[in-house]
Amino acid sequence: MSLSTAPTLFDRFFTEFDPARAPRAAAARPAVDLVAYEDRVELIADLPGLAREDIDLQYGDGVLKIRAERELEVPEDGRVVRRERGARTFSRSFALGDEVEVEGIQAAMKDGVLRITLPKSERVRPRQIEVKVN
Repeated sequence: MSLSTAPTLFDRFFTEFDPARAPRAAAARPAVDLVAYEDRVELIADLPGLAREDIDLQYGDGVLKIRAERELEVPEDGRVVRRERGARTFSRSFALGDEVEVEGIQAAMKDGVLRITLPKSERVRPRQIEVKVN
């Protein structure tokens, strides 16, 4: 039996995306925080201006995908004089592998913030091991 110090997929979530290294990419997609707990990981994404109906959230083949699209409406009796907001489409993917209990994934949206709860599978959760005396 060997003990591995290789980072888990959850550990890599925290290091793979660094907005400071890619400012254009950071501006083109929403900021995401990943918070690890003993029994779960929470993904929190800022999605201002998007409604729940604008968001497509899917899990398949070990990958969580978030896709959203915002279209701006122009009033029939008005014209755009200046546009800075623009329509926006983005997609983010996160490899989860078999470290997540898929059936327990939950998502909620409040005040433009999407919170996805990803429960860890029992096999990757820390557990107490009893030491027996012979």
